Amino acid sequence: MKVYFTASILGKEKYEKEYRLIIDTLREMGIKVYSLVFETLEEESEIHRQRAKMLKGADLVVAEVSYPSLAVGYEISAALEAGKPLLALRLKGINPPALESLPSEKFKSLEYDRETLPKVLGDWLKATSESADVRFNFFVPPKIVNFLDWVSKEKRIPRSVYLRNLIEKEMAKNSEYKEEK
Repeated sequence: MKVYFTASILGKEKYEKEYRLIIDTLREMGIKVYSLVFETLEEESEIHRQRAKMLKGADLVVAEVSYPSLAVGYEISAALEAGKPLLALRLKGINPPALESLPSEKFKSLEYDRETLPKVLGDWLKATSESADVRFNFFVPPKIVNFLDWVSKEKRIPRSVYLRNLIEKEMAKNSEYKEEK
């Protein structure tokens, strides 16, 4: 499993111990961690490219959000738009108001401290893996791809989300279908 970890670069001065603890805890759990939090890259464009590459290659995203950051907010949005499960970790007593209104089943915001971090991460990872999406190939003719591209652009939702919504509507209408628990 691969996790992209992000946090405020400016907040690193105040929260460096917490950032390192999160990364170390994930690694101790056998998880490969991608992060630029402790890297120094000169060019802003290179930072953007590396972040996008790491985010794309990750299965999950963990963001430390105790220190406000527009860059981390952007990465949270990008991760959710890409359908990545995301955990926003915040130190006890800190509750960023911008995170309260994120409407996504893939998003979870949890408090932690040095003692509770392993349990918080472990519980989230377990719950996330139990509800993880299953990927499969789905071949369609070009006219359907064109339609899905149009829907994605016009409705501003990923093609997979559009298809998932259609299937879930059909599942709800079909009284013969019984979901396995």
